[in-house]
Amino acid sequence: MSKRQSKQRKPSEPRPAAAPPSQARSGRITRTDVLIVLGAVLVSILVYANAVRGEFVYDDAKQIVGNQLIQDSRLFGKALVSDVWAFKGNAGQAWSNYWRPTFVVWLIVNNGLFGLNSTAGWHLSNILLHALVVVLAYGVLRQLRLSRAIAGVIVFIFAVHPVHVESVAWISGSPDLLMAAALLGSLWLVLSGLARPDWRKTAGAA
Repeated sequence: MSKRQSKQRKPSEPRPAAAPPSQARSGRITRTDVLIVLGAVLVSILVYANAVRGEFVYDDAKQIVGNQLIQDSRLFGKALVSDVWAFKGNAGQAWSNYWRPTFVVWLIVNNGLFGLNSTAGWHLSNILLHALVVVLAYGVLRQLRLSRAIAGVIVFIFAVHPVHVESVAWISGSPDLLMAAALLGSLWLVLSGLARPDWRKTAGAA
């Protein structure tokens, strides 16, 4: 027997098991995630920055400027239980079945913050809400196991897609943004809860 053959071979050390795809892709928030999100938010704001110069148009004149239910704090309770056109008629008279309490609260808050003398704040709140939707969209895509590169490309396209112009640039288009934020936020919590069960995420999604 040669010396080479007589030497005892050390057993090879087992290699660490590869992380499951779900863990490898979702993982923790990294610097790359932060940079992608910040870039998408910046693009979302810049592409609609010119909208802050807009005025109240179309339904804005009625639902905001001429709506006493969102301007008089004594009528806030009525505003929340009435359809959005209730201010046009007498008490108890339903003008439509368009009941959107979240939208009404949004109008009340914006009116309290910015008033009616300037529309810049109203438009800015829509733009920031759009940026939030973009962030939530990225979070959902990552929870769906898409790579950072693919998710980043999708959200950048989503941020500037012209289909959103009316919802973002038109003040009364905010219900679309509110719905998208609520839907994507809930979906993110649901998907995150499936990966790591947590009753708080389930409650938040509900």
